[in-house]
Amino acid sequence: MKVAVFDMDGVFTVCRSSWAWVHRHYGVDNEKSVRDYLQGRIDDYEFMRRDIALWRRALGREVTMEDVVRPLKDIKFTQGAVELVEGLKERGYRVGIISGGLDLLAERLLREGVELDFYLANGVEVKDGVLTGEGVLRVPLKEKDQVLLSLLERYYPCTDTLVVVGDTVVDIPMLRMADLAIAFRAESEKVVEVAHIRVEGDDLREILRAVDFYERVTLQSPGRA
Repeated sequence: MKVAVFDMDGVFTVCRSSWAWVHRHYGVDNEKSVRDYLQGRIDDYEFMRRDIALWRRALGREVTMEDVVRPLKDIKFTQGAVELVEGLKERGYRVGIISGGLDLLAERLLREGVELDFYLANGVEVKDGVLTGEGVLRVPLKEKDQVLLSLLERYYPCTDTLVVVGDTVVDIPMLRMADLAIAFRAESEKVVEVAHIRVEGDDLREILRAVDFYERVTLQSPGRA
């Protein structure tokens, strides 16, 4: 079985972070929370609580689901997303997302024709259309490799080819697990250093070329049929 796993924000989207996109929409920033998280002072749950609290303070009222959905509608998807997923499926891959971004954006990808087999992303807890202030944690940012491992063990235990595509340092643990690790529009040279192939530009279809090259080389390697 062949599986291709992508980060979402910065890969399928032009913006690097769907959370930060909502922050910018409401004129706030979470730089202090980012520092505290990276330095281990807060966990993923507190990180999301603080982000949601920023929106509430900016609005001066409770945050509704529509308050989050509205700015996400303006996020541009990277060119070639539909064709990339279709092309990978034609090559026999199961295709999905593991992202610390907002699940609402992954759902929009599906609605707009990107036929993912699976997605795991974080969310916001909602009651009667209003955010409770808590996040829904599915993908701890520092443990994306563990999320990927659990996914493979549960749903794709017979995986013999794993492609991973990422752009930031939090994707590095996943990239290290891959048979083919692709750095797409990497924000850091650290990401490039662990990848097998670097892909730049604004068209996701370039990733198909990288996959085809990898498969040609693999088939030509000794011991492969």
